[in-house]
Amino acid sequence: MVKAFSCKLWWKLRQRRSIWAEYMFSKYIGDQHPSQAVALRPKGAWKRLIGIRDMAEASISWSLGPGMVDFWLDTWCEQGPLQSLVVADGDRPHFLVAEFMGREGWNKERLLQWLPLHLVEMVMEIPFDLEGQDQIMWSPSSSAGFSLSSAWESCRRRQGRSPMHGMVWNRGVMLKMSMFSWRLLRSFVPVDSVIRQRGIPFASRCSCCLEEEESVLHLFVNGPVATEVWGRFGNRFGVGRRPIEGLESLWKKWAASLPRLPVSHIRCILPVLIWWFLWKGRNKARFEGQTFSAQQVSWEVDNFIQDMGRAGRLRKAQFYGDMEDNWARLASPVIRHRRPIVVSWHRPPAHRSKLNTDASVINGRATGGGVLRDSEGRLIFAFYKEFGEKGVLGAEALALQEGLRECVTRGVQGVLVEVDSAALVSLVNSSALGGWVHCNLLRRIRRLLRQVVGTVTHIYREANMVADRLAALQGGPSSVFESVQQLPRDVRGCLAMDAREFPSIRLVPG
Repeated sequence: MVKAFSCKLWWKLRQRRSIWAEYMFSKYIGDQHPSQAVALRPKGAWKRLIGIRDMAEASISWSLGPGMVDFWLDTWCEQGPLQSLVVADGDRPHFLVAEFMGREGWNKERLLQWLPLHLVEMVMEIPFDLEGQDQIMWSPSSSAGFSLSSAWESCRRRQGRSPMHGMVWNRGVMLKMSMFSWRLLRSFVPVDSVIRQRGIPFASRCSCCLEEEESVLHLFVNGPVATEVWGRFGNRFGVGRRPIEGLESLWKKWAASLPRLPVSHIRCILPVLIWWFLWKGRNKARFEGQTFSAQQVSWEVDNFIQDMGRAGRLRKAQFYGDMEDNWARLASPVIRHRRPIVVSWHRPPAHRSKLNTDASVINGRATGGGVLRDSEGRLIFAFYKEFGEKGVLGAEALALQEGLRECVTRGVQGVLVEVDSAALVSLVNSSALGGWVHCNLLRRIRRLLRQVVGTVTHIYREANMVADRLAALQGGPSSVFESVQQLPRDVRGCLAMDAREFPSIRLVPG
């Protein structure tokens, strides 16, 4: 967490919006780039910043305004700083990105003097705003602004996720029971053997049999009370009794007793309940003098599940494969209130055109499609394009960009744009940067919208079927369709129904 707060200090330093930041720049950085500044004897805050500088600098990127950022060292390209992408024969001269910009766009001739052709083509696609400001961005954050949570995720050492994680932190049981299970699996529950391992010697006698020493396995798995309780519920659900090595083995045996069980299934939450009431029974016997018996523990487990049923906390899905059990009768069916509405594609007003786009992501492979139609619903053009490995939102944005580019190429003006991604519509219509992943893409889309004098609105998928079918043309080459006859048969059918504004039914939450 200390590193995350140090990253926040570095972020404040790079923003240069405070007296402290200007002081640190003046004292330690001067005319150097922050990533290369050297101090002979770093002290205090600067020594702390040096320790996380490389990590924090790798998370900082720039959305270009007038281009007052370092050409080589700052990250303003999607692939990283140009210094890491271009092999240098000697010392590179210092440039600002602004030196390669002009009112007409990028200075391609000058870029070619310093960059290979493939990087020049990439740079030529990066938008900038000479009238705006260079925007500093925190790449790990989806909002582009700094957040401690994203910094902490970048700093911490993440271990592989345990398969027990989903069963421990389970919405099917109370939080205090999940906490107890987590502590039990990590030997944090104060049974006698654990206390003795901590260096506190004392005589131990198990509360369930008054003969053996108390240990985690004896109390919760192998002791006479635990053995009888597990046997009762094992017979009820057909889970056989086999030699068990530990708590995790026992839990996994129950979770694997039926195929494809959800973590909230009764067979997954039952071990948590048994352990919880075994512990309560042990404490009542030791500190209140009550009898510790398997019958009492079994009754408390059964009573608790009945209370959950009466409170409406049990669902039919939790008894998949066990619907004949008496507890299944306590489960409440999932009731989803939905109402039907009529949706349809509507023709644009006279002398206007409408662009519909959509995307499809299957096995990580993204494709997109779109169609532009006139005020009579007639085809102007349609397209299909492959985008490679992209997320859903990125694919939706790329499909929209492709459709707008085609409109600009054809000189189409006054375009009404409809997409079925509400998230994309919200991002495009807002002033949000959208995070480093989508920042330049969103800026290109906004620039194209200004060129075609267009607006973007949301439409339901049922009214966007032409674009949906075009995006689903998996396996075909990227294509632009100029006539209806070139379109696949199912796309032609959807196009004809849209031209007549044929309605569809959609179920929405009621």
